[in-house]
Order: sequence, then structure tokens, then C-alpha cells
Amino acid sequence: MTSTQRPKNDLAWFVLWCALLGVITYHMVWQTHKVAAFNSNAFDLAEWVSLHPTVRAESPALFTPLLLRLPIILLAGMVAVASSVLQAEKAKWLWRGVALLVVLRLNPPTDFYPWGGGSPNDQQLGRLSGLGLAVVLMLIIGGRWLQYFWKPATLILLIASLITALEGYNRAQKVLDSIQIETGIGGGLVLYVAFLLFAGVAILASWLQSRRNKKRAYLFPDTPS
Repeated sequence: MTSTQRPKNDLAWFVLWCALLGVITYHMVWQTHKVAAFNSNAFDLAEWVSLHPTVRAESPALFTPLLLRLPIILLAGMVAVASSVLQAEKAKWLWRGVALLVVLRLNPPTDFYPWGGGSPNDQQLGRLSGLGLAVVLMLIIGGRWLQYFWKPATLILLIASLITALEGYNRAQKVLDSIQIETGIGGGLVLYVAFLLFAGVAILASWLQSRRNKKRAYLFPDTPS
């Protein structure tokens, strides 16, 4: 492995683990309640608020649950993109498999199959599951080209996953406040944001270092980087 490949792999591995930790913390408690049974992770919170008439009447339909569910697809996309620069083929395909498994978390109940039936909630899950699988497969197929701009691509997905998660949580809290259910922020949401911020800072630091190295090489071509 060359000296340029190793930093790329180190950063990719760090991003991959942060994304996986993001998936784990997505399923930890995001919303706390004095009654432990009402503590919810992001996925359960989307299910809860989807039952409210105001949310069902949103345009587009079930927009708040959509925002809470999109991070799953975006995290899977991060895994698919970051895995494209791994040198070991076995590791690359292992992480691609992880990305596909993450998307399957959105697999809807059996009522959705085979013709897209079930409740509007089931239909949204089904469409998101299909969309997520299509996106991840496209990213896997395009892995050879993605490795040339994987940092900005990963950063875009990361920022989108933060925005959708936080906006979805904020909208869900407004719904719960409207029916006077007192809740608090769970540790899962805090850790989710923290791990994604760690990955984002690492990508930005690497990008800035690359720019400095290129500038130095341009100004002082005979100086070793």
C-alpha cells in the first residue's frame, strides 16, 4: 500500500465506523418520557407520530415520518460511498453488504406485498425501502468512479442525514407538544449527532490538508510533501 493510499483508507475506515455507530444510535433512545415504555428511538418515533391526524394530513403525506426515516438511507449511502475506496476487496464487499442490510431496516410489513397495499405508513416504508436499495446498488455499481470524489459525496450525505434527522425530531416534538405529551431529548440523538460530526470534521480536515499539500507542491515543486 502506498503512502497516499493509507491515509485514504484510514479516513474511509473512520467514516465507515462513524456511519455504523450512527445506525446504532439511530435505534437508541431519541425521546425520553417519565414512563419508560414511551421512550422511543428514531424509527419508533416515526411510527408514533404517523398516527396523528395532523401528520397524516401533511403535504407531502407523512412528511415528518419521512424525515425521520430518510437518515437510514443516507447512512447506508455513506457506507456504500466510503467503502468504494477500501483497498481490500473482501472488506469493500463486506461493507457494501452492510449498506444493503441497513436499508432493509425499512422493509414494510407483509400487508404491503405484493401490490403495495397496507396503510399509508406501510406504503411509505415500502417506497423508501425500494428507493434505498436502488440508491445503494447504484452507488455500488458506480464505486470505481465514486472513489475520485468520495469525500464531498460522503459529506453531502452526512449533512443531509443530520438535517433530516434534526428537522424530523423537531417536527415530531411539536406534534407531541400539541397533545401535551412531555418528552425530553434522549442520549441516542446526542450520540447520533456527535458521531456524524466526528466523521464530518475528519473529512473536512483531510480535504483541507490535501489542499495545503497541493498548494505547497505547486509553490515548491522540489520540496517533498
